[in-house]
Amino acid sequence: MRKIKFRGKSTITNTWVYGDLYTHSADKASKIVGDGGMTPVNPETVGQYIGIRDKSGAEIYEGDIVSVGFKNVSPDLFYMLGDCSEREEPEIAIVQYDASTAHYMLKGAHETASVLFHYRRAANGDVGHDMAVCFEVVGNIYDNPELMKRE
Repeated sequence: MRKIKFRGKSTITNTWVYGDLYTHSADKASKIVGDGGMTPVNPETVGQYIGIRDKSGAEIYEGDIVSVGFKNVSPDLFYMLGDCSEREEPEIAIVQYDASTAHYMLKGAHETASVLFHYRRAANGDVGHDMAVCFEVVGNIYDNPELMKRE
């Protein structure tokens, strides 16, 4: 079973904190409960761990900016060819949750197309994704918004 956890930027230290999410409906306050106790966070920075890691082993969260390094962006072609070759100019995309399809998706800087994560469940119950080995977290939309600027 995948671990459900969140991250958010502390309103006290402006650093990332990780753990369980606590929200209070009356005042809309968000807090992350982790090893350091309960930390108030900016609710606009809260993102959920999507259950997979990039090619370097970094956890991928909503709001992360990833470099997409595979040539064949069609998931069907990827599964058949297993092509994770580096592109000459990798696509840069934001990890977002699409509630209408209940999927995490990648939204490219040029907004030409979205690539949905197609999950599979391994025999041990872990959720994984073969294409994740072609992704590399290069930043996030809160600390590195300049990465998503159109050229």
